[in-house]
Formats: sequence, C-alpha cells, structure tokens
Amino acid sequence: MRQMWLFFWKQGYIAIQNILSDDDIHIMYKEIDTMVDDLASNLIKQGILSHSFSDAPFSSRLSLLEEACPGAAVALHTSAAGILRPALASILQNKKIVDIAQSMLSSSSSSSPSSSSSSSSSTPSSSSCCGIAAHPEWNIRCKTPGNALFNVPWHQDTAYLSSGNELVPQITAWIPLVDVDKQNGTLQILENGHISGVFRHHLEKHTIGGHKDSWYLIMEEEKLPKEKILTFSLLRGSVVFFTNLTPHRSLPNVSATIRWTIDVRYMRTGDPSGFSDASPYLCIPLRDEEGKDVPIDMDKWGKTTSIMTSKSE
Repeated sequence: MRQMWLFFWKQGYIAIQNILSDDDIHIMYKEIDTMVDDLASNLIKQGILSHSFSDAPFSSRLSLLEEACPGAAVALHTSAAGILRPALASILQNKKIVDIAQSMLSSSSSSSPSSSSSSSSSTPSSSSCCGIAAHPEWNIRCKTPGNALFNVPWHQDTAYLSSGNELVPQITAWIPLVDVDKQNGTLQILENGHISGVFRHHLEKHTIGGHKDSWYLIMEEEKLPKEKILTFSLLRGSVVFFTNLTPHRSLPNVSATIRWTIDVRYMRTGDPSGFSDASPYLCIPLRDEEGKDVPIDMDKWGKTTSIMTSKSE
C-alpha cells in the first residue's frame, strides 16, 4: 500500500483495474434502469413521450429517450444529485475503494498533497489512520453519443469549491460501468498537474466555442503540456483515483452506445467539504479512526434533495 500512495501523491492519480465485481456493476445497472423507467414514465405523463422504449437494451435506451426528448439525459443526470440510492451507497462503502482512499488520506501530510508550491510533490508523511467520509457530491454520468453537454472540459475539482479548500486533501474515484476508451468518451488527466496549484478557471459558456447551456468550469487548455496528458482505456469496474487538484476532462463519445460512469469523492472526517453556503463540514461518515465502519444514514441521504440543492456551483 505504501508504494501505491507514494505513486499517487507524486503523480496525482492512480488507476486500478477490476475493483468492482460484476455483481456490483449489475446492481448499479438495475438502479439506473429504475431511474430511466421513472424518467420515461414522467415524460409520458407530461405528454412529451408516447413510448418508454422499455424493450431497448441498457446500452442505448437513454439515447432513444434523448432523441425523442432532447435534454432527457441531462434530466437523468441531475436527478441523481442529492438523493443517495442504495446501489450507489453500496459503491461508496465498497471496502476495496474505501481502503485505498483511507490509505491515501491517512498518508497525506497537512501541506504536501494540495500545496500550491513545489512541496506538493514531496513524499507524504505516514500518519495514524484518519476517519474517512464520502464527500456530499456524487455523479452518475450518462454520456449519450454526440451529446456535447457531457463533454466535461479541463478542470480541477477544487475549482467548484470554496476558496482555500485546495489546501484540504480530497480524493475522487472515477468508476466506469462499461469498458471505456477514447471512442466512447474516456477520462484524460494531466500527469503531475496537481503540483502547480490552482489553475485559473472560467465558465465554459462564456468562452469562444463554449456550449451556451454548459454549467462547467474550464481551464485554459492551450497552456497544458500535451506530453503530460494521459488517456485511459479501462475495463468496467476499474477505478481511477485522483486528487482534487489534478486537472482532468472527458473526451466526446463518438461511439454508438452510452458511456456510463460514476464519480464519488472521499475526504477526512472533520475536514471542510468546500460547500460554503451549506454546512461547511457536511459529509457522509464511512469509517472512524479505529477502522470501524459507520453505516450510512439513508433516512438522511436517501430520501431528500434538500441537503444538496442548498448549495450552488
């Protein structure tokens, strides 16, 4: 494990194949199917759709809904925010993922992983086990073919959070639910990009060529060293872990099927989440300092959107 976190804090990422089992993935498929069912039913009730496409395969059903009702994919994406459904909660608590995230966060020194100086590339100090929590930001990303609104531009996750939160280590776990490559919109990251601190970001919709309906922040791509850009080809169930300062983006989906991924974030219990207009220490405790698992309060996180919709992006 030591070699793993040494690589992680030096490079700003680590990719590990086959963390989730086929059972984990199929449970997630069933949950997504239910979400698509609910979306189709609502559109039919509103008179927007006449057909639910329930006989279409998982790989293309949402694309058919998107063709019949542009914006359906974005609606599904936004519906996943704020309500933690059981299958996603299970992945948040996945022992392999939590073990790795906890090791990374326990190995981070208070200054090295998120410092804006060159000290961020120094060897992190070994420390006692920290309590670990899930950050209250998660995404189910349904990148339908050719849908520009799912082409997430170059950014750092910390840019969406309060100023100063770049000093707090947080770890993103990017998890493909299907095999991914450059054809269907895989992840790219900038190797060692975390050591340069926070880059300047702009609203994509205000940039030349930016999508007018985009809600994303974007870095200045022309300043990124092309030789440091890594493009991932991964089997489903693999995980890419990266820091909140690691620049990353996703490529366009030019394939014929949907690229399904989820991304979740981990933080040390007691650290600020970076949501300044909600509770600044809002998080989902998962494991205490002694390594004891903490059950997720599904009454709090699984039944309401009020916790998340109070924040702005």
